[in-house]
Amino acid sequence: MAKGTWIAVDWGTSQLRAWLMRGDGHILERRQSDAGMGTLARDGFEPALRALVGDALPAPVLACGMVGSRQGWIEAPYLQPPARPPARPRLSQCPVWMCASCPVSNRTTPQM
Repeated sequence: MAKGTWIAVDWGTSQLRAWLMRGDGHILERRQSDAGMGTLARDGFEPALRALVGDALPAPVLACGMVGSRQGWIEAPYLQPPARPPARPRLSQCPVWMCASCPVSNRTTPQM
């Protein structure tokens, strides 16, 4: 991968997708693999991530998708908005942050 500021990861049930990002949000490079969450044991997440983007580390990784589900690498909690970001879990030697979900209900949707 080219040298980037951070790595965006969408880790679904069947696919792992990564984008090397510049600080201004410009995508420098895209990669994907078949190492989806549904094919991995809990101890298989870090090796799968390293296989895909290891050459771009230690750039921080922001992961979202099924990787944060109860069956994923680590469960990212649902937070009620407004919310502060959760503490970063120590997942591995990779600098990885998981995105928490903030459900939106009709009570929090502004009336137009």
